[in-house]
Amino acid sequence: MGRKISQTVTISFLDDRGKIRLRFRYNGQRYTLFTSIDYDKPNLKTAKRIGKAIKADIDNETFDTSLERYRDSILCPLFSQKRKRQLFPL
Repeated sequence: MGRKISQTVTISFLDDRGKIRLRFRYNGQRYTLFTSIDYDKPNLKTAKRIGKAIKADIDNETFDTSLERYRDSILCPLFSQKRKRQLFPL
């Protein structure tokens, strides 16, 4: 009978030319998630929240190896913060 090995995932948050990059290993593969958000304190909190989601998905065995789920969760808050322009002034 096989034994389930506990996987400890450590996520690094790196400064890549002023942008945040997440890097970690899972199942012997290195994953890198490049973001378009600036490397500063408020954005690091967002990146750490994404890191927690990645760890939770690994623990629940629902990890998305394409990283698309995590890219979308980084981009959605950014677009919602931008002000929507009105096409026709009232």
